[in-house]
Amino acid sequence: METTVITDISEYQENILAGMNGRQLALSILGIVIIILSYTTVTRYLPLQAASYLAIGLGLPCFLFAFARPHKMRLEPFLIIWLESELLSYRKRWYISENRLYEAISENDTQKKEKKTHGTVETKTE
Repeated sequence: METTVITDISEYQENILAGMNGRQLALSILGIVIIILSYTTVTRYLPLQAASYLAIGLGLPCFLFAFARPHKMRLEPFLIIWLESELLSYRKRWYISENRLYEAISENDTQKKEKKTHGTVETKTE
């Protein structure tokens, strides 16, 4: 006799049908309904291949929210954390300053060096 023991109780999910929990089952049924409805309505206006691609694209988010688990998290909290980190959090910003006085002085210095060396610029290699 074999018994499986779950080591982390927080990851326990009750299986309802075919190894899916209630959330996955509901979102899968919703995805299938969206695909069927969108395919049947769009085939009147678009060719079959384009209609099938559109239907799959419309139903795909339901399946992603049901089964995708990036970093062992559901997709909803993962997307919230990702959006906060990418859009709202502080990060290093790179600014390029425009200092016209410094540019004028450095340009004037290079012109003086060119005049002293008769049109050639000396470079030091180490």
